[in-house]
Amino acid sequence: MRDYHLHPGYSLDAEGSLEDYIKMAIKLNYQEIGFTPHLEISKKRKESDDFIKLGNRIVDMRSDWLSHYFSEVEKMKKKYKEIKIKAGIEVGYYEEEEEEIREIVKRYPFDYILGAIHSLDSISITEAKENERLIKAFSNAGEYLERYFYLLKKAIESRIFTHIAHIDIYKKFGYKIFGMEIKVLGLRYLKDILKLMKENNISLEINTSGFRQFFKESYPSEEIIRLCKKVGIKRFLIGSDTHYLKDFGDYIHWGYLIIKRYRLKVRL
Repeated sequence: MRDYHLHPGYSLDAEGSLEDYIKMAIKLNYQEIGFTPHLEISKKRKESDDFIKLGNRIVDMRSDWLSHYFSEVEKMKKKYKEIKIKAGIEVGYYEEEEEEIREIVKRYPFDYILGAIHSLDSISITEAKENERLIKAFSNAGEYLERYFYLLKKAIESRIFTHIAHIDIYKKFGYKIFGMEIKVLGLRYLKDILKLMKENNISLEINTSGFRQFFKESYPSEEIIRLCKKVGIKRFLIGSDTHYLKDFGDYIHWGYLIIKRYRLKVRL
C-alpha cells in the first residue's frame, strides 16, 4: 500500500508530525508514503494562506522552512528503514507567482511536485467559507470553469510540476453552486487538458479525498480516468490528501479498487 498525499503539521490546516504518520503507516503495513506540505505564496492571499507552522512558531512560506522539512525527512529515513519515505510538496499555482514558485522548488531535492489550483481570482475554491465570494465572482458554470482551466493550462505549460493533484477539484463546491452542468462542461475542457499533460509528461493523481464529500467519488471521476486511458496517460499517483491523523488511510482502498479496475500504473 502507498499514499503520496499526506499533509503533516507544517500546514496550518493540518496536524501530526512526520513520525506520527510514519508510525501509523508501518502499523497499517504501508510500503511507501510521501509527504506533501502546502506551498501557497500568492501575494493576494498572503493574509489567508502564506503561513507555515515550524515548531511553536508561525513563519512565512518564503522563509527557509523547507530546509527544516528535508532535515526531518532525512532523520525519519534513517530511523525507519522498514518503510520508504518520499519528500514531496503540493504547490498552489498562481500565474503571477510562477517564476518565484519555480525558483523555490528548484532549491530543494523534491521526489515529486504536485501542482494544484486552489483559488480563482484570489478566492478559494476548496473552502466553504468563501463560497459566497465565488457566487458573486462567477455567474455560471461556464465562467467558473473557463477561469479554472485557463490556470490549469498555464500550470501544465510551466513544466514545474510532476503531477497534477485533484484535477477536478472544481466540483467540490461547484456541484452545489452551479449544479451537475459542471460535470459535463468539465469533461469538454479535459479532453484537451489531458492531451497537454501527456505532451508535457505530467502525471495525474488519483485522490481519494473526494469520497469524504457528499458526491462520494474520487478526484478525478471515473469518467475522467477513462478519458486518460484514451489519451494515453499511463502513469498515476495515489493519495488520500490526509490533513488529520484520524483520517489516515480513509478510502485509500477505494482508490486501489479504481487502479485495479482500470489497470493503472502507480509510480512517481
